[in-house]
Amino acid sequence: MSEIIKKLNQNKFFKFASSVRLAVPLMLILGVCVAYGTIIESNYNAEYAAMAIYKSTWFGLLIILLWINIFAATISRIPFKQHHTGFVITHIGLLTLLIGGFITNSNGVDGQLVIPEKQTSSSVTLPHLMLGYQFDGSPSPQVIKFKKTLSAQNESDLKGLNESLGHLFTVKSYIPFAKIEKEFVESTQPEDQGVALSFILKSNFFNVNEWLHSESNPSMKMGPATIKIVKVDDLSQPMLLRSAVHKVEKRTVNSTSTTKSSQAAFLILTDLKDPKKVKKINISELQKQKVSVDGIQISLSKLYQHAVVSENKVTENPNPTVANPAIEFFIEKNGKKLREVLYAKFAGFSLNKDGAFGYRFAFEAKDIEAVPTSPHGGSGAPSTMEVAPTSDAASADMLTGAQAAMKGDNTIIFSVDPKEKSKARVTLIKNSQVVQTEILNEGQSLQTPWMGMKIFLGSVRSKATESIVATPINPEKSQQLPPSAMLIATTGSPSQEFWLAEGEQKQIQIAGKSAVVYFGRQSIELPFELKLEKFSKIDYPGTATPMSYESLVQIGKTGIIQKISMNEPLKLDGFTVYQASYSITPEQTLSIFSVNQDPGRPLKYAGSLILGLGIIIITLMRSRVWKNYLKRNVKNA
Repeated sequence: MSEIIKKLNQNKFFKFASSVRLAVPLMLILGVCVAYGTIIESNYNAEYAAMAIYKSTWFGLLIILLWINIFAATISRIPFKQHHTGFVITHIGLLTLLIGGFITNSNGVDGQLVIPEKQTSSSVTLPHLMLGYQFDGSPSPQVIKFKKTLSAQNESDLKGLNESLGHLFTVKSYIPFAKIEKEFVESTQPEDQGVALSFILKSNFFNVNEWLHSESNPSMKMGPATIKIVKVDDLSQPMLLRSAVHKVEKRTVNSTSTTKSSQAAFLILTDLKDPKKVKKINISELQKQKVSVDGIQISLSKLYQHAVVSENKVTENPNPTVANPAIEFFIEKNGKKLREVLYAKFAGFSLNKDGAFGYRFAFEAKDIEAVPTSPHGGSGAPSTMEVAPTSDAASADMLTGAQAAMKGDNTIIFSVDPKEKSKARVTLIKNSQVVQTEILNEGQSLQTPWMGMKIFLGSVRSKATESIVATPINPEKSQQLPPSAMLIATTGSPSQEFWLAEGEQKQIQIAGKSAVVYFGRQSIELPFELKLEKFSKIDYPGTATPMSYESLVQIGKTGIIQKISMNEPLKLDGFTVYQASYSITPEQTLSIFSVNQDPGRPLKYAGSLILGLGIIIITLMRSRVWKNYLKRNVKNA
């Protein structure tokens, strides 16, 4: 062994690899990188710093080079002398520390677990991305892990990912930070998709470009006007508003409230004991009154077309990019009342994951549109008006626009005939009167009577289906990182190309089969479940600033109650659960936990102890006491 080391020490490459000439600049470079990573983390967040520095390929190569330098410097001292003792032990400690860090970085878990009070969960969201797909009838999805990077990638960069997909579909492009914008395109499907158009609203104060769709987004409030789209059979027959009662066709609308309705929306109840027993409740029935099933009282709270979680509560997205139907309702039995939120696109999400009162709940929705209705069937005082005959598909939207006009609201109504390409009729209503109506071609404009606003007709689509467009943007400091996006193309004929934003899914056809493609964060299931029994916090006197907060959780079905606080994590089955944050709203209380699994921790602890021991030995061997001890031994010898 000594002869081998002697020959190595004569090798120029080995001498440099084990020398201080490599160690010093390497340590300086790593120190600068870590300092820069700290600045990035403070400006953005830990995820961005990890992508830019700590989990980058080049930083990993620097760590490997440091390990080689330390290892080479250690074995270059063979055969070891007595005065090498502290040096060798210190270097062994550093090598052990680096190995432990490598194992943690490769196989560790660092995610987030969010649990509402009185609810149970074991699903941990990870920072890593995944691309998954699942055919109809398939028991489980196929998942392909995808490393999020700071640089955009094209099809040639994504060759390995596309090979994993088996030519079912192709990822054409990847954008790490994207601005997601909605648009509508002509559908290739034979079924009617509704009509859509884009418009630009300009004034001295704003310039807004938006889309309307007769099914998914039929109206929006902008500035002093409500803007709507309706589907008609003939553009030459303008909509007429009349105050008389006996003219064309009398309609009754209720002015108490407006909610959501659809003939194609259902609440699905599945018996927990016998999954084959399934009951469907039409949402239109639930809007009229409470519905009772096996003694369970079900009452609708709200229906969403573009649901989004804002400040830890569900609300309607004011700037939607894709439809996200959701339902919020209450279930009550024997005096116990529970709140439930379900999403049509995310069948696995539920506030009551294990079901409630013997049933598991799901939401099925296709075409949800705004229609006027009262909270429980229209008991409010109705107002009547007449509307000129038009298609049934447009009647609800036209009535809503007419109702707004009767209340004195300003209304702009776009009428679109699917047979007419590139044109629409624009009707302006002010103070219950039609003040102007005109047929516009794409690109033409109309001056409105409100605040100098001018409205431009953009693109008109018949059989329109929703799509999104992703464009690269740079993340802003101290702001949440923008989502990433993928451009995906299906194989076969006809081929379909679409953008998929992070956290979204899309139904596609692959080889004649229906499948769902999902792009978003990976998640894992813990080997145990936690139920949040109670969350509590203590504020500093006279302020709303938390001094401390903690969660009482039940571990699985054991009945064991464990406290998790800021300084008292839960350690179970190799995982450590920390109290990270919380959210308290009038609707619910959420406890947010950080979940960590560190398989390299024993090596890191051992490395730290060995390193500390080596430093102590080096210090002692350089002390006067040790030198005097050596002198006495020499004299005695």
